[in-house]
Amino acid sequence: MKRLVRRWRLPVALSALVLVGVPAASASAGTTSPTVLVPVATGINTQALGSMQVFGTTPSSTPETVSFVMQMRNQPLVSWYVTHGLHHFISESQFAQYFGQTPEHLNDLVHYLAGYGITTQVYSDGLDVVATGTAGQFDSALSTTQENVRVPSQMTKSGEVIPAQDVHVNSTDPLLPDYIARNVLAVLGLTNYGPFTTNQAHVLRTVKAVGGTVSTSSCIALSGLPSACNLPSNFISNYGLGEVASATTGAGATIGIVTLAALNVGAPETFWSQYANVPTTGRTVTVQNVDGGPGAPSQASGSTETDLDVEQSGGIAPGANIIVYQAPNTDYGFADAFFTAASQNVADSVSASWGQSETSVQASVNSGLESPQY
Repeated sequence: MKRLVRRWRLPVALSALVLVGVPAASASAGTTSPTVLVPVATGINTQALGSMQVFGTTPSSTPETVSFVMQMRNQPLVSWYVTHGLHHFISESQFAQYFGQTPEHLNDLVHYLAGYGITTQVYSDGLDVVATGTAGQFDSALSTTQENVRVPSQMTKSGEVIPAQDVHVNSTDPLLPDYIARNVLAVLGLTNYGPFTTNQAHVLRTVKAVGGTVSTSSCIALSGLPSACNLPSNFISNYGLGEVASATTGAGATIGIVTLAALNVGAPETFWSQYANVPTTGRTVTVQNVDGGPGAPSQASGSTETDLDVEQSGGIAPGANIIVYQAPNTDYGFADAFFTAASQNVADSVSASWGQSETSVQASVNSGLESPQY
């Protein structure tokens, strides 16, 4: 998929923040009856995927993770700085102070969910509340019903096939009390449908592993892909990065990689040492499972794309440390992986190769598959 690169340690001119100021908090729970329930947006709308076979109600004891993405405060200011350039880094606590939801509004949600036996983790950026409980608890808290269904296989606009899946979905929109809903942007995780695919080009299925040094011509003959044998050194030369690569190895920096398929631990080191001749620099490759992680590495899930992301990053910047944020292939998993990277505020840059172009995203919104909020 198209690679998305974002700087997550948000630099903001603090003096401008002081001049603009922080808006007053919105009305508290006391101004609205807690019995008034209003709908809240979700992420993936599986109802837009076509005919689904319903197996029955999701058992109430089914464990679930649901993420509540909060409304950002001062969003126009963030947009202005992203567009016009930022100059001074701030900490995640400062970000939360100016742009995250207020502690009062976060506590409103936490206390409400606790009343149904649901536990929560509030991310330090003040924008993500990850809740764990059971299907029955979330159905009660959100006044919805979840069903177990089979979603038929889907063809993406770029030609990839999303396989048929047996998942749970919400049959109605989630509802929250008005005083809480006004501060929640979206509720993610009421379905565990996996909507994201990798469009990484693969070698021919009949190709067998070949030992020893393989020439470019023989590699192409084996793989069937003209560009299958490019190394990081080719990337450096093709994009005119020789001067940069010779000036620095990336030592002291950290690269964050967000992915929805597990890393084959050891694969990058094998690639660097045996194929790409990338020097050993003492770099570290750390794997962090977000929301329990995506499960074991596999070709079907797209683990080779994760391997490729790490191999390329370490090949171009051999001195940089790498953190792999791997999450379930779900709407809440993808969002939480980015929120985790941002809240930790460790990575100097964060990339993901599971993104979509703006055209594809808008098409998903137009078709009803994704909510505009997501």
